[in-house]
Amino acid sequence: MGRRSADPDPWGNAEVPLRVPDIHAYSLETSAALSEYFVPGYIKPLDLIAVLIGVGVRSVLAGSHGMGGWKQKPRASRDTVLLVGSRNHGKAVRTLVAAYPHLLAEGNEIGTRLRDPNPAGVVIDVWKPVQPLLHQALVKTRTVHVDGCACLIPSLEAALALVFDPLTRLDWSSPEKYESAHDFIRIVECNPDLNLKEVAALCELIYEGAGADAAAQVKRLRAGEKLNL
Repeated sequence: MGRRSADPDPWGNAEVPLRVPDIHAYSLETSAALSEYFVPGYIKPLDLIAVLIGVGVRSVLAGSHGMGGWKQKPRASRDTVLLVGSRNHGKAVRTLVAAYPHLLAEGNEIGTRLRDPNPAGVVIDVWKPVQPLLHQALVKTRTVHVDGCACLIPSLEAALALVFDPLTRLDWSSPEKYESAHDFIRIVECNPDLNLKEVAALCELIYEGAGADAAAQVKRLRAGEKLNL
C-alpha cells in the first residue's frame, strides 16, 4: 500500500513514512529507472546480477543502488557496486566483459572497475572482500526479489557500517563525505529497529574504536543532535 498521491515527498522527508510491499524492491526499481534516464549506456543492476547468477557467481549489490531502501531515498547513480568473493572475482569480471564487451576493465586496490568509454557513462565496480568489513558484508545480507530475480543487498547494520567507513576516511573537502553523512543520517532515522550492538561490532572492523564512535553518532542523532565527526 503506497502513500497518498497528495503527499509532497514519497521518500520519507514528510512525517508519514513510505509504505510499500517491499521498500527495497521499490527502491531498486526507482534508482534504476532514474539512472537509465540520466546515465548514457546505463545497465540495470538486476541485469548484471542475472548474468552472474547464470554462471553461478554470488554477488551482493552494495553502493547507492543496493542501500537505497534502507535510506528510503533512492537516487540516480552511474555507479553500480557488486561485491563478490575473492575466488569468483576473476570469473565475475570475465563474465561481465563477455556480456558487455564495450566496457573497459581497470584493476584497482579493491577489485576491478568496468566503465563505458563515454566519460559520463555507466561504471560498474566489482569489489573483492579485501577488507574485514567487506568480508562481513558478503555474509550479512538480505534477499530482495524483483521481477523474479533474487538480489542480495547488505543487511541493515552492514549497510550503516559501509556508509560509516567513507564518512570517517574522507576529508570534508570531498563531496562524497557529505553524501555519506546524508546516507548515515537517513539510515538511522528510517530504521528505529537498528541493532546498535551489531553496528558497533561491524564498524570496529574499520579501525580500533570505530564501533564506539559509530554507536555514539547513532545516539546523537536519536537525541536530535548533529553528527560530530
